[in-house]
Amino acid sequence: MKAYKIKNAEGLFSKGGTNPTFTKRGKTWGSIGAVKLHLRFFCDDRKCEIIDGKYTSYKLWQNHIPEDWIVVELSEEGIKEYSAKELYPKTEEK
Repeated sequence: MKAYKIKNAEGLFSKGGTNPTFTKRGKTWGSIGAVKLHLRFFCDDRKCEIIDGKYTSYKLWQNHIPEDWIVVELSEEGIKEYSAKELYPKTEEK
């Protein structure tokens, strides 16, 4: 069985939500999919926008996941850590 946490640079863990606070215990997610769903709050994938009163279509993917967030995977085999930002592609410009 695996469990996941998100750790910041101070070593505190996210409590989840769109504006997370970080505590010593934080929240534990039961799957990597649930962690990715939480991190998705910090990505922007607009495909169109109204600019100067005109509907403009474009592809935009911006990853706003903080660089210092680490996903911690806890399992029977041990602890693994990897960058939270790397769970989604790099930012593309308009």
